[in-house]
Amino acid sequence: MAEQVLYRKWRPQRFADVVGQDTVVQTLRQAVSQERVAHAYLFCGPRGTGKTTAARILAKALNCESLAPGSEGLHEGDPDNTCPFCVDVSQGRALDLVEMDAASHRGIDDVRSLQERVFGAGPAQGRAKVYIIDEVHMLTDFAFNALLKTLEEPAPWAYFILCTTEPHKLLATIVSRCQRFDFRRIAPKDLQARLETICEGEGFTFEDHALSTISRATGGSVRDALNILEQTALSYGNAVTLAGVQELLGLSEDPRALQLVRTVLSGTLGESLSVVNDVSSSGLEPGPFHREVVERMRAVLLHKSGVPITDDSMEIQDSVKAIADSTDWNVLLRALRLIGKVNLRSGEGPSWLPLELALIECASAPEEVAPPVAAAPPPQPARAPAPPPRPAPQARPSNGPAPSSRPPWEDAPQPARTLQPAQTDSMDDPAPAQPVPAVPAPMNIAIPEGATSLDDIQWSTLVQPLKRAKGKKFVLGSLLLDCRARYTEDDKLVLVFKNVANRDRLQEELEHPPSKTTFDAAVSEALGGSYNLKLEAADAEATPGSTGGHLVRAAVALGAKLIPDKEISQ
Repeated sequence: MAEQVLYRKWRPQRFADVVGQDTVVQTLRQAVSQERVAHAYLFCGPRGTGKTTAARILAKALNCESLAPGSEGLHEGDPDNTCPFCVDVSQGRALDLVEMDAASHRGIDDVRSLQERVFGAGPAQGRAKVYIIDEVHMLTDFAFNALLKTLEEPAPWAYFILCTTEPHKLLATIVSRCQRFDFRRIAPKDLQARLETICEGEGFTFEDHALSTISRATGGSVRDALNILEQTALSYGNAVTLAGVQELLGLSEDPRALQLVRTVLSGTLGESLSVVNDVSSSGLEPGPFHREVVERMRAVLLHKSGVPITDDSMEIQDSVKAIADSTDWNVLLRALRLIGKVNLRSGEGPSWLPLELALIECASAPEEVAPPVAAAPPPQPARAPAPPPRPAPQARPSNGPAPSSRPPWEDAPQPARTLQPAQTDSMDDPAPAQPVPAVPAPMNIAIPEGATSLDDIQWSTLVQPLKRAKGKKFVLGSLLLDCRARYTEDDKLVLVFKNVANRDRLQEELEHPPSKTTFDAAVSEALGGSYNLKLEAADAEATPGSTGGHLVRAAVALGAKLIPDKEISQ
């Protein structure tokens, strides 16, 4: 008969043997010892954290002879593993323990078959019958609905334990009928202690740093850690070494990784690229080396924050501390962001080029965006001057950054920027945030002799409050964009539009009293008085019959004849 794999051979048989789940274990033991076990439990958490193991131990405790009501060992709440029922569960032949894999039995017929077994017959051997449904989130909605009534009112001898890695997929009505226990990922130190116990029991020779590497690499899963431990022992003759674990996991503890971190943070680009070239020439894969560089840089970050790293050797810890003491906060954070987001896979496979580009970017100074240079900026109004820009921070000298004693979030340099006055939507303050440049006229429009053209400041002051002034149909400021000439003549304000349609639209809007009031207020504010408005169109002569507002157009439709202004003057 083949020997069992380690994760099955060393599966905990008592609550006291479960690793890293102290809260869950304590509650279950108290429930057994006080005879207050619920009829339905929900065990959820990541893979390899002991959900099914705890369910089997609870099944033992419910039927263990030493935990029978009135027995002396009941107060401990832990099965003895010597009675016939405990032995049968350990060997997988207990009749009163039914395990169902919901991933392969997920339909309503499977649940109905389970219901028949629940209510059809009582325990065959012990005091209770325990049903463990693994991967319960795989059941269909119909199967869940069929299970509801059974969970709420089961047979008096039946206990249900639902195990899942994805509790969010369960129906809320199912979760509300169970006592929920969340299994956490195993802490690396607890997992390492468990691996040491197993290595001693199996006769493996091991290195402490090798076991700590396994513990960190498996993300808190005991089953994954034991699989890696067994593979390493089989490959290297019952010897669990750091080199063997790194080779098996594709990890790298290369001193050149720490050397690269040192050169990057000191700003020596040539040495950084030389280290990368040396690593790539040795035939190593870029992925593992990149991960180790990021881990070393993270260690520098933690040391600089006052969080010591004890998993590394003393030599590495001293080197990391020296780098942290001589590195500026801003340089460290920028390098960690740039190198951490490097994607080393191109279209045809792994490539070192993205890492090299990130190193070049780390060595270069951060780009500063300069404001655009205007050929002839218009003068600012006296009442809304633009505040002076904040001076830009000086560039870092080429001989390296000066160490900063405080993190950047306490004393961060501010980037150079030019502050602009805020725009206003209110008519009470029509001062423009920035003068609107005059629209160049694509056609020659003659201004009468003696008339005064509006300058850019006056036009901007007029247009600004009308940008969001909604008329009956159109925004007044939008209609003014088509204006190609504007001037005052005696007591009249003349606006010449390029298109007749836009002239007519504005004239129609100004026949709406609220729009007229808003427009007159803007004119009075911009020009310092009231004016009679006259709207003209440059192409009016090309489209006879199109002048005037909607009343004029209605008159033309009824047969009226329009007389041009020139004929009236003659």
